[in-house]
Amino acid sequence: LSSFFPRPPTSTLFFFFQAEDGIRDFCLSRGLGDVYKRQRVTLRADVLGLGVIFDEKVVFYEGENLPYVVDRAFKQAGITYSYTGSFDYGFYLQRIYKTSITDGYVIPGPILDKLEDENASWVGYEKDSLGEKDFYYWSGWIYRLDGYFPDGFSAMPAEDGSEIEILLSLIHI
Repeated sequence: LSSFFPRPPTSTLFFFFQAEDGIRDFCLSRGLGDVYKRQRVTLRADVLGLGVIFDEKVVFYEGENLPYVVDRAFKQAGITYSYTGSFDYGFYLQRIYKTSITDGYVIPGPILDKLEDENASWVGYEKDSLGEKDFYYWSGWIYRLDGYFPDGFSAMPAEDGSEIEILLSLIHI
């Protein structure tokens, strides 16, 4: 070896590889070639005048359903959440957690009129979270996939180029 290295090396060379999923940590990354496609996930609270809370493009893997994609979007956006069911059966988004999420809310007039027509019951809200039974008794998160409101979040497969909108509703629809 001394003929190849006449003196000890003084520099260290590091190689960094970034997996196709954009994650550089080898324990978290699913590696190269596992990435299937991308989906757009938007979280909105327009009914409170808060607009878009996040808008993320998320990778997904073959065979995944929507809760896996949504979970990845929440992680990318740095927002925690709670849910019932499981990713594979009966997933329901209960609540999101973000400091001061409800600050500055203003329920638009037409929505207030509709709530009054429906005799909706005001129940209050929390400052640092947003979810079911906030503001009005029948409020909660619903989702729209490519413009439609399908049943069963867990039953829907992730599809390339699809758009998932998670929307706060103040009344059961």
